[in-house]
Parts: sequence; structure tokens; C-alpha cells
Amino acid sequence: MKHRSILLFGTTRYTRPLSRSDNSKFIELASIASVNLLNYGDDNTSYEESGIFIQNIKEPKYLLIKYIKFYFFSIPKVRKIIKEKEIAIVFAKDAFTGFPVVLTKKIFNDMKHIKIVIESHGDYREMVFKQRKYLFEKIYKIFVSKIGTYVISNSDMVRGVSSESVSLLTNNKKIKSVYFPAWVDNNVFTTQNISINTNKNDLLFVGNIIPRKGVIFLLESFKIFCKENAEASFVLIGDAPNKKYLEECRNYVEGNGLQKRVKFYGKIEQDKISDLMNESKVLVMASNYEGLPRVLIEAGLCSLPSLAPNIDGISSPFGTKGGTAIYELNNQDEFLKNLNNFYKDNNYYSDLSKKAYKISNELSGKNTFANNWSNLIEEVTNE
Repeated sequence: MKHRSILLFGTTRYTRPLSRSDNSKFIELASIASVNLLNYGDDNTSYEESGIFIQNIKEPKYLLIKYIKFYFFSIPKVRKIIKEKEIAIVFAKDAFTGFPVVLTKKIFNDMKHIKIVIESHGDYREMVFKQRKYLFEKIYKIFVSKIGTYVISNSDMVRGVSSESVSLLTNNKKIKSVYFPAWVDNNVFTTQNISINTNKNDLLFVGNIIPRKGVIFLLESFKIFCKENAEASFVLIGDAPNKKYLEECRNYVEGNGLQKRVKFYGKIEQDKISDLMNESKVLVMASNYEGLPRVLIEAGLCSLPSLAPNIDGISSPFGTKGGTAIYELNNQDEFLKNLNNFYKDNNYYSDLSKKAYKISNELSGKNTFANNWSNLIEEVTNE
């Protein structure tokens, strides 16, 4: 049976050649669909890799021009690839990204057949504004919200990573919706030692070093914790799009004499992250907003339990089903109380490790990603 042709449309950049994880993801996705990508890259070029077709739009240097070019001048490219590749469904990375796709469908009669699915990893407006500052932020936020509402009203389905992320977009609108986790490479993130080792010492953070992730809170809390835990160290992994905030974090470490106990690894390969997850004691988070954090699934596949705030996307399912200890956001006393339990109660630690592994396999075990996408494609095309 011929696979339906789909287009993944967004600003996400992919390395060439694809990373090991992206390669595995697209090979699995290509088993149930004919996959095409239209996204930003270093040049205007197109090529095939891992059984998929990739077309890059050259990314401008300046942020404003980048947004204008992608969201308002990409319509001809969207229409062209839909015609050439006989696209049946377009998946837009978020509600704002879906704008040129909706306009393409509205303007051209030969585009009326396409189905539009908007992906939701949380409130796209808040995630954008909490990563960097914008001039005329209030006006821009209203503009983005209006565009998003228009796009959702003219789409066929919302695909979220959690029920909360779906509700944020649909807001009681009569539109089909499904939700399942983003891709997690369960060939990379694995438990390397079947027996649970309770004698590990490292705290681990994995994510962008940005204010929304609460890294300063974690460093302040670690400063207090390490006074009575001489062997503990703190490893932070992740890119730093906000250089000023990274500098603030580094200054805090140096100003409090924590240089020998806190390590910033920057952005590293996923297999190395998996190794560090297997070597660490606990994954810590302090985000004030998340969709469904993929890092909690990755940690669970490595049997690494987590300590994270009680926000949407974390408290359920990770807090309710186990594997993650929950604390009130920005409550340092509660954070430290929970953290001490990881180090002092071996039975508690072992139980959380087992539950973390179990829920991660339920969410992202073998073949779950392809099956979820196959069901999604069937649902959106089923009139």
C-alpha cells in the first residue's frame, strides 16, 4: 500500500548529515509515511537522506528578517513542495508557524485538499517570550495570539504532547485532537546496568540554559545542599541561546566557590547524555513552563529518577505515576527536602528508579512513535 505523503513544516534546523537520533526518528517515520521536510538551513538546497526529502530555506542572520521571511514569504515554497510531492497532510510546528500553510490553502484552489495539523508542545507564545526579550512585547504577543487563533480555527487537527498542551490551543473549539510524546531515541537512551546503584552522587540538569528553566534556582539550591553532602557534584548539559543568562550562572558558581563541584558541558551528543544519565544520581528541573518534557522520558529509560516542579506536563503523568518526585515551583525548602530523600533513603530511590523506567517505556518504548503517527495520519484523513 502506498504511504500518504506528509510535510513537516517549521523553523527547526537539522544537521547534514542528520544526527544519529534524527536519522533513527525519520527512518521509523518513513516506515509509515512518505516524509518531506521544509525548514531553515544554511543554504537554499534540497536533498534526500534516511528515506526522506529535505528542502532547506536559507536562514537570514537577523531575527526580524528571519521571522518575516519564514512566516510571510514562504508561501510559494510551501505550495511548490505540496504540488511536487503530492502532499496530503501538512504538520506545522506550532500555531504561528501554521499561518503560511493556512494562507496557502485559502489563496490557491489547488491547495484546498490538504489537511493541516498544528503541533503543540505547550503554550508557544509563553515559550517564545520567556526565552528572549522583544521590543513592544505586549503588542507582539497580542499579534501572535490573534494569528494563532486564526490558524487553529482553519486547521483540521491539533497534535499535542499532553492533554494540557492540546487544551491550551483548542480552548473548547470543535477540532480533532490527539496527544502523544515527542520522539525519544530508545536505542540511545537505555539502562546500562540492570541492578540499581544507589551510591551515585551527581545531580544532572539537561536543557537550554535560559531563565525559563530556573537554572539559578538550581544553583542556589545546590550551594545549600552541598554543604552537608561533600561528595555531591552538579553537571549541567545544554545549549545557551541566552549568553547573558549563561554568564550570570557562571558568575554565581565562581562567586560562591563552586567551580570544582559544578560543570557546564554545553551541548553534547545524545549518546554522551545517555552515559551521564546512567552515571548520575538524580535529574533536577526547575522550569516554570513545559509541555511534556522529553528529558524526563529519556532519564526514565536510563532508570534515572527525577526531581521536578509541580507544573502542567510534569505533575501528570510523571508525578502521579511515579519516577519523579514533585515539589512546589520555586520552593527551595521543599526542593531540598525531596533531594535529601534521594540520598538518604535507598528503598525510596530504588522504587523511583523502577517507576521512572516503567512509565518511560509506556510512553516511548519500541515502535510506539511509529504507531502513534500511523494512528494520527489515519485519524486526520478520516472524514
